[in-house]
Amino acid sequence: MIAKAQPTKPAEQLLVIDIGNTSIALGIWDHGEIRAAATVACSEFDSIREVITDHWKELGASKRIVACSVVPARLEQLETVAADVTGEKVLVVGDELPAPIDAKIEKPESVGMDRLCCAAAAYATEGRACVVADLGTAITVDCVDDGGHFIGGAIFPGFGLQAGVLAERTALLPQIAIERPSGPLGQDTEQAIRSGIFYGSIGAIRRLVESYSDILGHWPALFLTGNDAPLVAESLEIADRVVPNLCLRGVALAYFKAYGALDSKS
Repeated sequence: MIAKAQPTKPAEQLLVIDIGNTSIALGIWDHGEIRAAATVACSEFDSIREVITDHWKELGASKRIVACSVVPARLEQLETVAADVTGEKVLVVGDELPAPIDAKIEKPESVGMDRLCCAAAAYATEGRACVVADLGTAITVDCVDDGGHFIGGAIFPGFGLQAGVLAERTALLPQIAIERPSGPLGQDTEQAIRSGIFYGSIGAIRRLVESYSDILGHWPALFLTGNDAPLVAESLEIADRVVPNLCLRGVALAYFKAYGALDSKS
């Protein structure tokens, strides 16, 4: 059972961390804003010590470290480094801190905390039904209802995974660079793969949002986040907001909710 934190007063600043499958995002939560955002590839994990050291030095006296993770082994490594650098225990969303949003689904424990953090941050921003499309290693398209409840979503491979599988599982299709295609009609094999991945993913997101709107009874706000969000933003006309650090904002929100400070800017 997750124990709710019992503070006398919440910290004024946070080092917030999102541990993903291929990269780790870090930032400073400072009175309602994320600044000094940085990304460390998991393949270069050793460099995380320097980033944590630099970020920790930027914070004032009232500070904590808060993280969410979808990679338990990597979280353990980060907790060790953070404790060594800062002398502080990492507060983990889903462990020391409850999820920042209620999940009205059959198995809420099965949902990744990164998805719940993104959903909570989107709803806190919009205040009404919304959808979050997180374009990372995987693409997740998650829905929050008007009451602020996470009600489910969809997961499919991200751009890099799609490209990698095509190269690995076929005899002649090449590995391609992930970039915006010049148009939907690829003029050679590489262009055709790029077009298929790009427009196929956009089409999937659009269709999912349409289906969610039928369930909700009206059209929701669409948030884009994740490494590949800027790549699709101009081509996905139904997108309302592109928020690069949405998960980090949700991590901070989890902390302030747990500490009874619903106004996370206080």
